[in-house]
Amino acid sequence: MSEKPVLVGQVRSEFGKGAARRARRDGLVPVSVYGKGQETLHVDVPGHELFLAVRDHRQDLVDVVVDGTTYTVVMREVQRHPVSRVLLHVDFVIA
Repeated sequence: MSEKPVLVGQVRSEFGKGAARRARRDGLVPVSVYGKGQETLHVDVPGHELFLAVRDHRQDLVDVVVDGTTYTVVMREVQRHPVSRVLLHVDFVIA
């Protein structure tokens, strides 16, 4: 059994299409981390590490570290560009 991937992210301060495009241009992918009784976290994570986690651990648990707090999550939805297949957004649910 392989080790859980760890994604280190930063909380997003900007929202909307323009902010998401700027993040993607910088190699980051916007993700949402949510769960029952939890406030939704909007986070940017490195695109390459996220791609590897989606590719290799689609149904597995993933650790997302934000501001020193680790959230063990499961991928709920992955949004890709329809032509290039580049990751656009991922929703994580706290396990």
